[in-house]
Amino acid sequence: MSDKVFLIGYLTKEIESHRCFNHQFFKHFSRSKPSAQVVGAIFFQICHFYDFTRPGMNFPGELERIGMNESALLIKEIVRTGYNSDQLIRMAGYIINRASGKLVCPNLNDRIAVENTMKNFSDQVFGETIGYNQETGLIGEVSAVKALFDLRLSTDPIITVQNLGVTMAFEIIANRFIMPGAIYCLVGSGLYDVSLKDLEMEYLVSPQGDDIHDKKIVEAVETMITDENAASLRTGAIRLLDTLTNMFDRLESVL
Repeated sequence: MSDKVFLIGYLTKEIESHRCFNHQFFKHFSRSKPSAQVVGAIFFQICHFYDFTRPGMNFPGELERIGMNESALLIKEIVRTGYNSDQLIRMAGYIINRASGKLVCPNLNDRIAVENTMKNFSDQVFGETIGYNQETGLIGEVSAVKALFDLRLSTDPIITVQNLGVTMAFEIIANRFIMPGAIYCLVGSGLYDVSLKDLEMEYLVSPQGDDIHDKKIVEAVETMITDENAASLRTGAIRLLDTLTNMFDRLESVL
């Protein structure tokens, strides 16, 4: 076994053994049958969380500058394909309606109206808690996610490598934990009597690129991982997972 295979295998195993990867949020969600207000508040945080993960900023260019061209190309692809925020917000409004038993969001294609409804619910559910930003509607833990991904503005080579670790951990957990968990609690639980065949649920079945990016990011990191940069990659990955764990802990606390 080559050193690169060993190092990438060790890092991947550490990511998959982190508490975030086995968080009970989705199972707790499916058991608790949250109110429409709680559902909307949680979706508001999740939608913004995903928004913060996609801008590339200086990250691809800095990867190129330090010779990580394959990783830079992949980051550009991830930024370009992104995720479909309109589909996610439409699904959020659909689930809010199902949870309430009435048309809280009568026009699911009116993105601004659905977002405003979710923001109002977020204010109701999280508004009096420590760290909540009344203007943005974000809990402190989601703001921490933004701060972590904003490090893509950095031109520091060490932070750039850490950012690659952040990206690797995110693509793995998004594909192997978050998406399956969402399908389980929204569809598999039977809470909302919805199907993956429903047009409003297309976000969960439309290609978001996560499964492809998951494999490609591991392959890209494997080509450049060394004894010298493995610690920086790990620092980024664990920092991301710790931050997401705090976020899921906070979201779980309102269930």
